[in-house]
Amino acid sequence: MNAVAITAPLPWHDSVVRNLSSAWQQQRWPHALLIHGAEGLGKRQLARWVAQAVLCDRNTAGDLSACGLCASCALFNAGTHPDYREVSPEEDKQQISVDQIRDACANLALTSYRSGFKVVIVDPAHLMTLAASNGLLKTLEEPSSRTLLILLTSRPAALLATIRSRCQQIAIRAPAERDALAWLARAAAAPVSAEILKFANGAPLRALALAEGHYATLWGELVAALEALFTRRADVTQLAKQWAGDALSDRLLCVDHWLMQRISAALSQTDEFVTGALLPTDAPALNISRMFVCLDRVRELQAALTRTALQRELALESVLLTILETFAPRIRQ
Repeated sequence: MNAVAITAPLPWHDSVVRNLSSAWQQQRWPHALLIHGAEGLGKRQLARWVAQAVLCDRNTAGDLSACGLCASCALFNAGTHPDYREVSPEEDKQQISVDQIRDACANLALTSYRSGFKVVIVDPAHLMTLAASNGLLKTLEEPSSRTLLILLTSRPAALLATIRSRCQQIAIRAPAERDALAWLARAAAAPVSAEILKFANGAPLRALALAEGHYATLWGELVAALEALFTRRADVTQLAKQWAGDALSDRLLCVDHWLMQRISAALSQTDEFVTGALLPTDAPALNISRMFVCLDRVRELQAALTRTALQRELALESVLLTILETFAPRIRQ
């Protein structure tokens, strides 16, 4: 296991931390947590903090916290704690296998090496195969004492209902825009605009990654590519081939955001997402229903990216063709 860097929970985790601390103090601690919320809200950071706090040698019936100084905390931060595991898709794999889950569950059933809790984090839980999910269910139905299983997901509905019902569910919500921007102002090396935060669906960690990554480059490429597509200087096959092999998930997020801008503008009868400039009177009306169809197709493809058998180029061609048929008559972006 690699070293694990732990920091305090993020500000928008405060209410969750209070509830968990209360449950710990009142000895109402669950054997399984299902932490769910959008990407970029720090679910893994919260789960690791909970895991370290539960494993901490100095944590008894008091506040749920990690001292950071005991032998258990040292092992945890070094990534060598014998009673802690993280389960994620293996390298070059897109799903969590039944063997991974069986191994983790077998480890949970063993006696703790340090006479305390044993903790397993599964992230993201919705990538478990059906066999893996069924294997996990057996452990949830008959948990060993002093064990904690933490499932993380941005798609709780994709989990078996029987798994969800056997976990204490914790929803992580995005902070208010003002609070998110204030946190970003402290955390980011350079200013992060409200526009990037909106593009990240209000998730501060996602906005931070975008601001420090290639958001501006991808957005510029998107606008140029759609202009070329709408004016017939590029075709869907050419664009699909280019996008399918390079940052497709992030490109689809850009397309999603671009579509949301157009839908918002159409609903408010404006032509510009930010300034609200009025539409020219001779501009052809767009079919809003068709725009929502485009958005649905983009999100369906985004959700399908984890499928090993997905033919990305063909699926992307179909989505781009739908967008072309919807927007090309107007040739605006």
